[in-house]
Amino acid sequence: MLPRISKTVIAALFAFFLLKIFAVVTASPVIGYANSWDFAREEACFGIWPKYPDGRSKMDANPAGPTNVLIRDGETNGFLCLPSADNVFGHLIGYVRPIGTHVDLRVFGLMRAAVLILSVGVLLTCTVRVRNRAIIAISLLGIFGDITYLGFFNTLYSDTSVQIGAYLSAMGVFLFSSRYERLSVRLVSVSLIGLFLLGATKLQYAPLAFLAGLLFAGIALFVKRSLRVAVVFLVAAIAVPLTFSMAVINAPVSSDMRRANAIDTFMGAVLPSASDPRAAMGKIGLPEHCAHLLGKTFYDPGVAQDGTCPEILKVSRGALLLLFVSDPNTLLQPVVAATKKLYLGMAYSDTENPDGKTGRRYRLVTLTSVSTALKGLSEFAFQMLFVISAALAACAPFLFRDRESVVLLVVGGGISIYAVLSSVFGDGLFDIQKHAALFLLGFVIQWSVLLCGFIAFAWRRREEAIEQRSVSNG
Repeated sequence: MLPRISKTVIAALFAFFLLKIFAVVTASPVIGYANSWDFAREEACFGIWPKYPDGRSKMDANPAGPTNVLIRDGETNGFLCLPSADNVFGHLIGYVRPIGTHVDLRVFGLMRAAVLILSVGVLLTCTVRVRNRAIIAISLLGIFGDITYLGFFNTLYSDTSVQIGAYLSAMGVFLFSSRYERLSVRLVSVSLIGLFLLGATKLQYAPLAFLAGLLFAGIALFVKRSLRVAVVFLVAAIAVPLTFSMAVINAPVSSDMRRANAIDTFMGAVLPSASDPRAAMGKIGLPEHCAHLLGKTFYDPGVAQDGTCPEILKVSRGALLLLFVSDPNTLLQPVVAATKKLYLGMAYSDTENPDGKTGRRYRLVTLTSVSTALKGLSEFAFQMLFVISAALAACAPFLFRDRESVVLLVVGGGISIYAVLSSVFGDGLFDIQKHAALFLLGFVIQWSVLLCGFIAFAWRRREEAIEQRSVSNG
């Protein structure tokens, strides 16, 4: 009876996910985050730009909301273009849309949705265990049925591709580690797609893709005893992040990005937390004449134009490790500050006009989102989510007996922790809610495992009770 009920519930969950994702990506007015200017880094690669009705420059931001006014004018800008796997969607659209024609912003959302739906559909055919399918279905709905993540689909932010890559990689590792599943061509292919999207979309997550690739290779070799698959993932773990990282580092636009990230990290987040900020500057190799930038971010007035501290580009993130040991506040205080600011979603409007928030589609998706419930938590309670995520990963071997559940709890916790730490010490606290968006993804994955484990445990106890009563009555 349980497998029959479970299959029905899994089908219902998947159907509800489809309803929510299509409700967003086909919505009119458009549902999607506003342009914070970052769109320009993708638009410059494939020549699709906004044509604002009020005559503003096509490179201007539009924080008031998404605007469906894209035109393929064909103008690319090599100095502004930022390499990313997500750019492939714009290039594909460019091949079929003539110069001068309108490009619907929702086409980007539909293409990303298609990649996600097809990939997850394949994953569901790769597992024979109902519980594994349930975990995939519950986490899929909890993550990509949430307005926090759905808000990225109809945009020119590359975040959706990273999120899809992280999810497919996590589910791939999960099925790789299961003793019930074999390493089919379908499972390996979807896992490689996930690894590629994770490692070749945003530089922040390239190291995470490297770690994921090593995990894939280790499980393939030592658990599944497949040297061929292990070699494939080992090569991918090295080649994808390394090639992408070199492409981004060598891109002309990356020099300003690196400087902004360095100022936001060192001057805006870490050094002000030190017991003696000026002494801490010396420990990481910054000279005294950079002290006027302490406590500032790249976006404070005059900082972007200030060229008096070129040494900040030479400071390695590795230098922070010794600083953390000598002054733990430089590690703890930025993380605490980040979790205070880590409200979910972006700090921009996510509907084309204010009336969009009152529409049935938006209200349906928002009211049934995990993030909506989490936003009602107190600041302290929300901070505890970070602690709970780490604790679940650490305690995983004591919570479950089956290998795949333990692995997925650790992987989910690892994604959440990495999302926060890489954001704080890679980009600083500015726009933390966007940079650390994968925090919720990892957290939902963990709770999907716990929920399925609880249901399975409760069902076993029910069956045992029924059996005991039948023995007693017999």
